[in-house]
Amino acid sequence: MAESSAFVVKAPFNDSPTGDCILQTPDGTEFVVHRLILSLASPIWSDMFSLPQASEGASSTRPVIPVEEDPETMEALLTMVYPIPPPRINSYDLATKLVQACDKYFIDVSRLDATLYKVFRTTAALEADPLGVYALAWRLGMDEEAKVASRYTHRLDLNDPKVQSDLIRRSGSVKSLVALWDLRLRRECALDDLTKLAELKRYSDDPICSYHSVPYTFDSGWLAEKHLRAKSSAKRALLEPYPRRNSPEELFGVSLSCLSTCAGCQMAKEKKYANMARSVNVALDAYPQTITKDSPGDCIIQTAGGTQFVVYRVILSLASSVWNDMFSLPQSSEASSSERPVIPVDEDPETLEVLLTMLYPMQPPRIESYDLAIKLVQACDKYFINMSRLSTFLHDVLRATTALESNPLGVYALAWKLKMGEEAKIASRYTHRLDLYNQAVVEELINRTGGLEAVMVLWDLRRRREAALDGLARLMELDEALFWCSSHQKRNEESPSDIVFRYLRVRSSVKAALENPYPTCKGLEQFFGHSVSYESYRCENCKQAAERKLRAIIDSTIEAIEKFPQTIKW
Repeated sequence: MAESSAFVVKAPFNDSPTGDCILQTPDGTEFVVHRLILSLASPIWSDMFSLPQASEGASSTRPVIPVEEDPETMEALLTMVYPIPPPRINSYDLATKLVQACDKYFIDVSRLDATLYKVFRTTAALEADPLGVYALAWRLGMDEEAKVASRYTHRLDLNDPKVQSDLIRRSGSVKSLVALWDLRLRRECALDDLTKLAELKRYSDDPICSYHSVPYTFDSGWLAEKHLRAKSSAKRALLEPYPRRNSPEELFGVSLSCLSTCAGCQMAKEKKYANMARSVNVALDAYPQTITKDSPGDCIIQTAGGTQFVVYRVILSLASSVWNDMFSLPQSSEASSSERPVIPVDEDPETLEVLLTMLYPMQPPRIESYDLAIKLVQACDKYFINMSRLSTFLHDVLRATTALESNPLGVYALAWKLKMGEEAKIASRYTHRLDLYNQAVVEELINRTGGLEAVMVLWDLRRRREAALDGLARLMELDEALFWCSSHQKRNEESPSDIVFRYLRVRSSVKAALENPYPTCKGLEQFFGHSVSYESYRCENCKQAAERKLRAIIDSTIEAIEKFPQTIKW
């Protein structure tokens, strides 16, 4: 029997007379519960009761169900599912364990909302694990708590793949990551606007007072250096979840000086400074600090079929000069999207979704068909998007046997264009039947790869194969007299033309067999198109000599096939 723990079980789980089951934690703490309530709350618990149960000591009349949760978590979980006042969750760690237990037992986590309200607003938890609190609040649909938690995520590195995968795993949705990226982008745009309020000029053209035109300046270096310094200072100050209302000098890390000793100039400077302070305060009031769970984005990309994707112009502009130019054109507007410009595109929804996923800082897209890969490459060409990122997504597609067999030229050209050497070498195995004398084939390959080099490399492979073909074909002895024993060997009476004709037939058969991407020699007749029949030999020594000869030919052929040129040189 497990040792009794120091945890005190409270009513109604300590010794309910109507309880018909015991849940036992690893430290031996026992909770007397009702199977009916647990079965209704969790299908996992319902299944547990159908298993043979252990029985021990004082609790022999009730089945004992061992559980892995600690007593505090189990008590909170039971209190949540029982028709009694909800549990008091005083720590973020307990809240996390409780959500994990709900996942484990398939218990609806929506009941936790009211219970975890205060925990998710605890400063200690928000500062210790902002990502965890944010993810948990997002998962539970607690919008206000997720917004509060997002204030504490400003220092997180959203480019870190570990942070991205951890957030998606905890929240159960990639939208939680997109919402944080939306917040980051809005903050970056607002930061530029905020920094402009500092009026970072080396000298102002505005007169200080009506009698003087003496300039005022911030005491820092050149204009670009001033702007970067002021922006960096403001960015650091605004990383706080609730930034202080600093003066413009403290916020931007610079000081305002007036070169004139005139009282009028000093008053003008103070007035100018007061106006700047008011403008800064207004900007700080509107500065983005929390996420929005609306569809994030400031633009709509609309396919020909009417499917709309809400996107960020800044991401598309950085990725594509074509899209950057699109945003300067007059945009159509619709009732459903009157606040965002609409950009019509020709791509189908599947291609566009994969393309956008590739450009966004999130989990890479899954490309499961060669047709989709081609469309994606064509879209990258169309929008002048760097295709180097595509190589990481297309390994499996370009190695799929179905695509290689149905369109070897296309797969080879695509792998060549993306500079995927191993995939191009694999695809070249399937090009042996292509007619490289056909002008249409050559032109298509040049158009797809953007140059002649891919064609020349295939021609080099063909040349090496032809050179090696004769050596392999000669392995098949055409003079049947060589298969006889020393007592019966005689001169071959076949004419030279018969020998040449038979050799050409053997060479043709070998060439056809080697056109397979992964050729094998299952038999001499199948591979060489020529057989030596020695079953009718009456001499036993002749039969043994023929068998040895044929085995030697097969072994030499298998070795030659392994060395035979099958792929391009990369």
